[in-house]
Amino acid sequence: LRMSDHAKRRVRYHQPRRHHTSMTVALLTLAAVCAADQLEGPLSPSAGALERARGYAQPMPRTTAGGLSDMAVVYIAMGAGAEEALFAYSVRNLRERGGFHGEVFVLTDQPNCAPASTTVVFIPPSTVELDLNGKPISSNTSLPAESQQAETYYKSFKMQIFQYLPARIVYVLYLDTDIIPGLPIAQLLAERRRLGEQVTARRGAPTGQNETVDLVMFAEYKTEVDWRKPILSLREKIVLGQPFHGGAWLAKRGVSDGCLLGWLENVRAMARGRSKNVVRDQKALGKAVAGFTCNPAALNESFLLKSALANSRGELRVLHHVTRTGLLQRNTIADGAWYQFGEVLLGINATLARQLVPKSTLVQKLESCWRERKPEPISGFQWQTARNAECSQFASGSIQAQAVQAGWLPRTKDSTGISYGVAAALAVALLAGVAALSLVIRRVIGRRLDRYRLTDL
Repeated sequence: LRMSDHAKRRVRYHQPRRHHTSMTVALLTLAAVCAADQLEGPLSPSAGALERARGYAQPMPRTTAGGLSDMAVVYIAMGAGAEEALFAYSVRNLRERGGFHGEVFVLTDQPNCAPASTTVVFIPPSTVELDLNGKPISSNTSLPAESQQAETYYKSFKMQIFQYLPARIVYVLYLDTDIIPGLPIAQLLAERRRLGEQVTARRGAPTGQNETVDLVMFAEYKTEVDWRKPILSLREKIVLGQPFHGGAWLAKRGVSDGCLLGWLENVRAMARGRSKNVVRDQKALGKAVAGFTCNPAALNESFLLKSALANSRGELRVLHHVTRTGLLQRNTIADGAWYQFGEVLLGINATLARQLVPKSTLVQKLESCWRERKPEPISGFQWQTARNAECSQFASGSIQAQAVQAGWLPRTKDSTGISYGVAAALAVALLAGVAALSLVIRRVIGRRLDRYRLTDL
């Protein structure tokens, strides 16, 4: 049976369609792979980074500080502070190096940034909208009752922590998110026994002969000041203005309530009418101390290392203050010193961390085929400025993703949902499957139509 010209044209038309079908399926599949290749997480393919790096980090010794039923450690991680890796480092070191196995509460407006080993207390985010000078953008802006500035709003919860904790929690160790434990904290926690002690009253105290210790905290300055001197030097006035460090302290429910309330009232008073968005809570505490509302006792200064790097394990302290306004702002500190400090304090392998370079993903390799792509200028894992991996997505092959795989950047939980990138990859794969199926159906129907036409002929 000879085919008609129309049938021959149909047969010739079907031949290249097979080629188009395979090419379409290949391109759509490649697009799905490319979309997935940009992801880093539990649902993404392996980034293939630092296969030998696991196990290189120096092990952190485990000690026991006890799981005290009436004792808890509290962080306030709100706003940008919750998104910094310093917060995750602090919690991890508290468990591993500090040896604390009790409850850790996190007051935060970003619950997804809290490590899995913590108990989250959700705090509504600040409704303040500020310009670069810290002034409200609109007079109609709804301002929180605590203060007129977002930073002060966050800090105000420091003095209200007992209101957000279970009644069974009697003692609290408060830590700022940039306070990183380096040694066991059992000896520090033992200082809570001083709370409620009766001590000799300072000159001018309205209580008479004795005062009650209501907070236990670090002295901000080493300078000793005689409260009884009628005339004080400028240095002594500064010391009395900010006598204690507000980033780490011990408090007791009932005993510390009056001091915390007076401290909070001073913070609110200082925030009223200010054009800047930062109120130093140390100054507010200094006013409460000067007004005899608070009577803190000083902790042993050897427990805390402020604004300095530890170059060896022998220089480690119970707590290290990696200050944002001090230590992190010093451009004179060499990268080598930061890597050494990260190895000593966090167990990061300094040699491998400084050698990390971004690894090209499949999409980046494809981009280089048709246009020149500039290499990423950053090299080495900068742990001190890294983002919190608990609530951040990193591109596959990036330095941060490699640090997560090496165990240097803490990530204690996997994503419970599907990210936008994964959803996009699945959507592309689904479209590829639908397109391939439709092309196959068209081929089958076309062949049947040709068969019917040949039969008719």
